Parts: sequence; C-alpha cells; structure tokens
Amino acid sequence: MTRSTASKLRDGANAGAREWAVIAAITLVGAVVRLAGLGQAGATHFDEGIYLLAAGWSLQGDGLAAIDPGLIPYAPPLHVILIGLGYRVLGASDITAILVSIALSTVAIACAGALGRRIFGPGAGAAAAALIAFSGPQVVFARSALTEPALLLCLLIAVQSGLAFLRSPGPLAAIGLGVSVGLAQLAKYNGWMAGAIVGLAAATGSLLDRTVEGRLRARLAIAWGLLAAVVAAIVYAPWFAFVERHGGYRALLDHQRSYLGGWGSWPDHLAAQWNQEVALSGGPPLRGVAALAAVAVVVLLTPGPTAGASRRLRGLAFLGPIALGLVIVGAPNAGWWIGAATSLVALAGRDSTPERRLLAFAWFLFAILTPFYHPYARLWLPLETFSAISAAGALVAVRSVSEPTRDPWGRAAIAAAAIAAIIAAMLLPGRSLPDALGPTDSLRSAVSRVIAKLPPGVATVRMLARPTVIFHAAGRVSARRLAGLDDLQAGAISGEYALIDEIQLDQESGARARLEASLAGWEIVATEENRLGPAARLDVDPAAARAGTPAPSVRLLLLRKR
Repeated sequence: MTRSTASKLRDGANAGAREWAVIAAITLVGAVVRLAGLGQAGATHFDEGIYLLAAGWSLQGDGLAAIDPGLIPYAPPLHVILIGLGYRVLGASDITAILVSIALSTVAIACAGALGRRIFGPGAGAAAAALIAFSGPQVVFARSALTEPALLLCLLIAVQSGLAFLRSPGPLAAIGLGVSVGLAQLAKYNGWMAGAIVGLAAATGSLLDRTVEGRLRARLAIAWGLLAAVVAAIVYAPWFAFVERHGGYRALLDHQRSYLGGWGSWPDHLAAQWNQEVALSGGPPLRGVAALAAVAVVVLLTPGPTAGASRRLRGLAFLGPIALGLVIVGAPNAGWWIGAATSLVALAGRDSTPERRLLAFAWFLFAILTPFYHPYARLWLPLETFSAISAAGALVAVRSVSEPTRDPWGRAAIAAAAIAAIIAAMLLPGRSLPDALGPTDSLRSAVSRVIAKLPPGVATVRMLARPTVIFHAAGRVSARRLAGLDDLQAGAISGEYALIDEIQLDQESGARARLEASLAGWEIVATEENRLGPAARLDVDPAAARAGTPAPSVRLLLLRKR
C-alpha cells in the first residue's frame, strides 16, 4: 500500500468518525427537543387509549396471553408489548407510553442518518439526521402513544437489513432481513411493505444493474429472498394464530379494507395529507432550524470542488445547498417533490445503485399506497422520513456539483422539483396549526377534575367515552362502558353516575341531536373542557389542516341519575 493510499484511507476514516459524531450530537439534541415539557404531554387520541389499556397485560401476571383481543382491529402487538414493559419499570401512565415513543423516535434519527450516509455518501447522513430530528410531524408523533414511532424504526431497520442483503445475499443476511420485516409487520399491519420494497429492488436489479456481477447478485437475492419470507412469516405467526383464535384473520382484513378508497378518492387524500404535513410542520421557525442544520453539516462534512474548479462551480457548491435549504424552509412539502425527483433519477439514471433503487422503491411504494387509505395524518410519517433522506441526498448532490457524473440531468430534476415545491406551497391552502407542538395533557387534566367531583364511595361510572378517558380514570373508578347513547338509560338507578365524552357522539349517527332528550332524568353535575391533540384532531377532521386554527374545546359531561 502506498503512502498516498494509506493517507486517503486514514482521511476517509477520520471523516467518517466526524460524521458519526455529528449524527450522535444531532440525535441527542433531537431527544432533548422531544423530551421538552414532557409533563405537559398526554394522550388524547382514541387509538392511544386502546394501546394504553391493552398494555396492561404486563401487570396481570399471565404474560403476553393477557393481551386484550380488542387490540386486533387497531394494531399488532409490538407497540403494546413495549409499552407494557415500560409499565413494569415506570408504572402505568400515558407519560410512560410517550417515553417509549420518544425513545423509538430518537433511535430512528440515528438510523435515518446511517441510511442517508450509506445511500448518498459523506454529509448525507448528518443532513438526514438533522431533517428528521427537527421535523414537526416527527416530534408530534414521538410525543404520542400511537404506533407510528415503532413502525418507523422497524421500517428503517428493515431497509438497512435490505441493503446488507442486496449487497451480500446469503442465509445469514436473509434471516436478518426476515426478522426485521417480521418485526415491522408486528408493529403495524402495513409493515409487509418493508419486504415488498426489498423484493422490488432485487427484481429490478436483476434487469437494470449495469454489471454482470450486479445482475447475478440481484438474482441470488431473489432466491434467498424466499428464506427471508419464511423467516418473516415465522416471526409474525404467533400474532396470526392469536387473531385466528379471536375472530379470524379474514374478518381483520375485511375491517382494514373498509378504510380503503379507490382512485377517485386518491387525489383528495393526497391533497389532505399534504395539508396535514404543513399543519404539523411547526411553521418556518422549526423548518428553518432543520434546514439550517442540514445545510451546515453538508457544507462542513462534504468535500467541495477541487482546487482546479472554476469560480462558478465553487460558487454553486456553496450557494446551491443554501438555496435548496431556503426552499425547504419556504415550502413545507419540498421533501415530497425532491423525493419524487431523486427516486425517478434512481430508477432511470445511469448512475443508479442498489441502495438508491431501494430508497426509490421505499418512497414510491408509500407515496402511491398511502393516499388509498383514509387520510390520517400519522400514515404520512414513513413517507416524510424517506423524503427527508432524499432531500439530504439532494443537498449533497448540489454541494458536489463539480464531481463528474453520467447523469447531469439528475441535478436538473432536483432543481425542477424545488421549483415545483415552491409552486405547490403557493397554491396549497394548508396552514400550520398553532398548537401543533404545544401541550397535550388537556384530557388527562380534565378527567382528573371530573373524577375529583365524584362523592366518596363511587366505584363505578357509566362511560360513553374514548378509551383514553377510561384509561385516565382507571385506578380511581372503574368504567361500565356504554355501546351508544341509547344505553345511557338502560337499567340506570337513582344516584348512579355517568360520564359522556362529547367527541364520542360523532361516532354515532344523530347522537348529538338526541343528546338533550337522552339526558332526561339526569342532572349535569360538572362540565369540563378539553382539547384534542394535533394527531387526534387531524384524524377526526382531516380538513382541519386547511384552517390553521387552534383545536376547538370538547366537553366531558358528568351526570347523576335523579
């Protein structure tokens, strides 16, 4: 080995160590952002209550067999298992569940950084970590008890496993891929998409790879992919069997299909989720922090033009990332457009690599399939993550403008995507929610105030309420759950208490109109106001993203039978 070669290897190792140190620092800062004001974080979403109650399996002494089958329509068990383990250490509370989500989201920052560096090279890892660490949607869902942080981390691990598998297909890599895909499927029912992403990358690699060795490696990956699929099925099999024992998997699939729309609803759902991305973005200040950090690390960690480069190229290498950063600040959906551009280049360009094709399929699969489902804001999180990694790659590409490439039109595609993002930002009506990053403990406090107004000795209360309300009341009173407003009167005796969660009336046709008549024979003891958290609000009313106004109040009504 020559001295110059050894020097280059040493410089490369030092540069890699510096970037990993930056990724670790950004991850730590991202954790601090997510933990800020933790005491004012709380669960308000209907589904959060399902998970918080189901996680009580860990306190019953029967192990995982104690998981409530009522969880089945909402999610597989991985998230609930993790929360249950948190209960064993920190006690049963929504804060415990949120800490679990924060931990998963924080690790996802580092995983996104590792993925960005592996796909796009030096500088992209730190830039991807910065865009994820300071992303408004990432922070919002990290401070929730929803399944999204668990799914996101599992997806990132599965994609990393997929990269290793595509580079060196074999039995051990296939087992690692199968385990990671199985875990993604246990995190959320659409976790199977992790396997589909790797499968598509292998299939196209066998056709598109420019080298004979690459094509043979892709075909070998297809063969070993059968083992990965078997391992994923084995990992998921216990939950499949559990579902079969409690209603059957066919019934679950029918339930999931009820949320799917067709091509006719796809454009409207896409527009709604674009607006939701804007609503949860935290506005220009938070986007500015993310873009500033990403641009700074790219300029510092990515080699600029060579000494012989022209002044124009040196100027572009310095000003290009800054200009793209300004686009990210001004256009909240810039990542989507840049993700589309970089993904198209990866699939069609001559400089394509297996890593870039894998990210491209991850982006396209979620971009195409997500709007078919009901436009819940939380479903956008994986796509937002893959878009952020693509944007980090675009920043590096602009910084490396003087490097030779066989695909000069790739940078032109990125520029066109940036222009499209600016136009979209001007045309889309979405506004940032002013309370997107604010306190979410309103429901927990309201339930505490309501329960405090019950007289001593009251142990059971009739409840027509979100499971989240039932969880917050647990330990002080037990709930006799009502299926609907009409059950309020059934068997009620004098002096009995009931609690009505106003938001639940919207789940029953005509319930709000019948409320006054249904309260005949009951007196209102107390009324407590609370607000939906941003995730819950946008799920209840996806169109609320257009308004950009604070969440309206929701009442809890404490009643006593006359």
